[in-house]
Amino acid sequence: MLSSGNAGDGQLAIPDAIALLSGARRLSSVISSALQSTRLRPELWLVLEVVAEQPRSLGRVAAALAAHKGTVSRWLASLEEQGLVDCKVTQGDQRLKITSLTALGSYRLEIARTRIAEALAQLGIPLEAGRRAAVHGVCQGLSLADRPAQGAGRTNVLSTSDRR
Repeated sequence: MLSSGNAGDGQLAIPDAIALLSGARRLSSVISSALQSTRLRPELWLVLEVVAEQPRSLGRVAAALAAHKGTVSRWLASLEEQGLVDCKVTQGDQRLKITSLTALGSYRLEIARTRIAEALAQLGIPLEAGRRAAVHGVCQGLSLADRPAQGAGRTNVLSTSDRR
């Protein structure tokens, strides 16, 4: 909840909220710039990060990103066209595709991670494993918030874990 004065228990003062949003936008801009040389947009980088954790179905990728399946499907198609992910039909259920990183996808992801870490280090923000989830959450929230929600009544939520 926002308050106009001093923040009390569980409340965020409006000046603090503005500072938080401004910082998040700046972070998103820095990451977008860092990713330019990799030909990845922040949302595609996030998809690669999610798939790098373990091969997943479209539904699990969408759940991990708190994004609509149709949106994630387009992102995966773009990554597959670039040869960065491989979407294979499972042997048991022919309707289910599992997405995994290709060797090129792993290589491009490492370059993206390096570029992002370098950009954040210039700001005095070391990208340690513990902070990676926070950075993902900010980028995810901003890249999804900058686009209209897919589906009626859909709300984009920050999430860094894969919901099952």
